[in-house]
Amino acid sequence: MNIQAIIPSAGQGRRFGALKQFVSLEGKPLLLYSLELFSRSPLIRGIGLVVPEPEIERTRELLGSSFGGKVKVIAGGPTRQESVARGFFAMEPSDLVIVHDGVRPFVSLSLIERVIAAAEKFGASVPGLPVRETT
Repeated sequence: MNIQAIIPSAGQGRRFGALKQFVSLEGKPLLLYSLELFSRSPLIRGIGLVVPEPEIERTRELLGSSFGGKVKVIAGGPTRQESVARGFFAMEPSDLVIVHDGVRPFVSLSLIERVIAAAEKFGASVPGLPVRETT
């Protein structure tokens, strides 16, 4: 099965005050955490990383040759919906597309595999995780 991932990371960070996808967490830009995880999945054939258009070159430099051609950098749109659509239409035809927010770095390979298995079985899937109280 040909499975592609779209990682929208084109937000402007207006509330945050910066492009949070490029903010360093433990010495690495936030968007790299999800990107690295999805690239390690043997189920995912290609990844569309959607970033703000002015950040395309910066992103390509950041990625270098680390992902062996598995990642395609795509210009985002003015809304998340438009960014995901641009990612979808820029990717090769596939049997299944998985979308994951680029600034949510703590997804696991296990969760990705469970979502894919459920989508294969039911035609679509959205993960729901228990909410934890924060202090």
